[in-house]
Amino acid sequence: MIRKRTIALSALVIVTATIVLAHEGHVALPTRGAQVDTEKGTIVLSRESREALDVRSVEIASGGLPEAISTYATLAAPWGKRAYASSRLPGRIARLPIKPGEKVAAGQVLAEVASLELESLQLEILTLQTDVSLARQVQDNLKKSIGSVPEIDIRDAANKVAQLENSILVSRIKWIDLGLPANVFEQLLNTAERAEITFPVLAPIGGTVVHADLLVGKIVDPAEHLFEIVDLTQVWAEIGILERDLSHIAPNQVVELTLTAYPGEVFSGTIRSVDQTLDVKNGMATAWAEFMNSTSVEPRLLPGMTGKVRVFRPSKATDTRTVPSEAVIDDGVSQYVLVEEASAEKQSEYRRRTVVIVRQSGSQTEIRSSELLPGDRVVSRGAHELGGFFPPGVLRLSPESKLTIGLKLAPAESMSVETVVTLEGSIDLPPDRRGQASTNFSGALTTLAVERGQSVTAGQVVATVASLEFQNLQLDYLRERLMISLYESQVQSLRVAPETIARRRLLDAEALLAGTKAKAESHQARLTLVGLTAQQIESITSQRKILTSLPVRAPVGGVVVALMKSLGQQLKTEEPILEIHDVSRPLVQVFVPEAAVRRIQIGQSARVRFISDSDNVHFGKVVRSARVLTAADQALSVWIEISVPQKPVRQNQLARVAIVTDSGVPTLAVPLSAIVREGTQSFVFIEKSDGTFDRVKVAIGRRNDSKIEIRSGIKSGDWIAIAGTAGLQTAYASIR
Repeated sequence: MIRKRTIALSALVIVTATIVLAHEGHVALPTRGAQVDTEKGTIVLSRESREALDVRSVEIASGGLPEAISTYATLAAPWGKRAYASSRLPGRIARLPIKPGEKVAAGQVLAEVASLELESLQLEILTLQTDVSLARQVQDNLKKSIGSVPEIDIRDAANKVAQLENSILVSRIKWIDLGLPANVFEQLLNTAERAEITFPVLAPIGGTVVHADLLVGKIVDPAEHLFEIVDLTQVWAEIGILERDLSHIAPNQVVELTLTAYPGEVFSGTIRSVDQTLDVKNGMATAWAEFMNSTSVEPRLLPGMTGKVRVFRPSKATDTRTVPSEAVIDDGVSQYVLVEEASAEKQSEYRRRTVVIVRQSGSQTEIRSSELLPGDRVVSRGAHELGGFFPPGVLRLSPESKLTIGLKLAPAESMSVETVVTLEGSIDLPPDRRGQASTNFSGALTTLAVERGQSVTAGQVVATVASLEFQNLQLDYLRERLMISLYESQVQSLRVAPETIARRRLLDAEALLAGTKAKAESHQARLTLVGLTAQQIESITSQRKILTSLPVRAPVGGVVVALMKSLGQQLKTEEPILEIHDVSRPLVQVFVPEAAVRRIQIGQSARVRFISDSDNVHFGKVVRSARVLTAADQALSVWIEISVPQKPVRQNQLARVAIVTDSGVPTLAVPLSAIVREGTQSFVFIEKSDGTFDRVKVAIGRRNDSKIEIRSGIKSGDWIAIAGTAGLQTAYASIR
């Protein structure tokens, strides 16, 4: 039988009154002109009642709400957009055509350096040219005297000419590799006169010169950064992310930035990468968002500016709707909206529709309901007052309410409540899963082939370094290989020469050949060690091809977690450029207090929960122990290997660890999440056969990080709530 009530207060025998009090905190409910059908979930309001409550409705919006995380940010130049310029040769500043604040193009001359080393190189070339001219004259004179001079002497003269020509070839390659003009080199050879030339300092990238503390006449060396250049077409925001928010941050998310310099103005950007390590001091990670400056006006976003950001995580749901938060009614047992079924001048009809609350953000709420359609209108103003017509009766949840609170059920059963030692820990990758890419020679960083967060393989080229030492090593190798060809020819000639040729000359030539081969093999081994492939080494001799920059290779495979240097920056030998982590098999390090050391053994199983993802449990085992207690806190370092996590983990990421020390015996137990506490008493919620829930008092016993023993109050097979119990407790309180 359908139960209707006309709110005219006939049951209350107060016919002259026009309103009755609503539930506390809301406008009073009308006593006339309202008809409620609680079974159908409908309300019909007269115009007078509707106006008395000031009932208004709005159209629902399709789609969900983006979730925003608010934090602070500082603008910085991107790694590939900041560079330094240096002189590859020491010397004195002869000319400074560029000043700080000016824009430059990549390759533009920033300064000119008068270098003694450049003078020495010219002198070396002129000397070689003189020597080769004299050697050719000697060779020509000997050829004219064939028959009167030994043939071996003519061959020696030819070898001398070839050696000097090889030296000129090597000098030419060195000259060109330094970036000096080829026509000047040819001029030196043709005129045998020294050229007035300076060494150019070139801009490695295009941008604005932001720093140049130089004077004409200043003495500089290759290790000195002479200019700093920033390309301001892009800027990055360095964003601090709390560990608990890490699981919500990912590349390509939208970011809104407000800066102190421009109050009230919002700039939009996107996340480019998230650092793979956490700061051990503050437990925060860093995300990097990209913003663009207009190329038609002066850049407004400048490195060093500070402000606040909101990082938006868009809703992935396609079946959700968005309504004003005031339209959602929560009576403790269920959550619903009132849909406007009909609206006329004299009366309006509204129907109750239960919804799943997906997310709330300020004044908007994202909901899910198969009964809501595009174009539906829901009551916004006055919704909570009308909700007073539907007081909850028993603790029975709709399917939507179960989803909203995240309800999960499981039968109570017998299980072991293991004895555990609970400890705090953090991710600690072993040394063989961490690597730093470094340069084998001092020089300037010329390219960065990777970015933070990028995956790399072992041996992959991640950067290049321009180095005179590297250049000289290649030239030395080329020189030795060229000499080997000459010495082999010389030895062959001596072996077939007449007996009148002293055997001592043959032995000396063979010794010289063997020594040169040994030097060449040594140079080849060094070139291999610094990262050149066999093909690149072979091209040095076959194609006279000298690499202008030293390749820097990844020592391990993994993810780039830190970039430590900028383009053009001067590096010392073995100075790290970037760091790589292999997180495929992470370890968790915990510190065991002295009192618990005797309970911890290698091979014990463990459960690990990360602070940033506490809902998921990772299983592992104790694999290593330091076997020495630290003097500072009398604790033992122990490492636990866990299964590969589905979500990426980061160095220093915090975790809670439970090491199982005793498997225990089976007993009636439930997950910890099933227990609801009220004062000193403990309860669980049981679902009955009719779908309603009862709150049952239980006596508890032993517990660990995940389970708790139940000594009385429930029996095996009872269906209990193991998740969503906070929502059930709220619903229980609303009807009690």
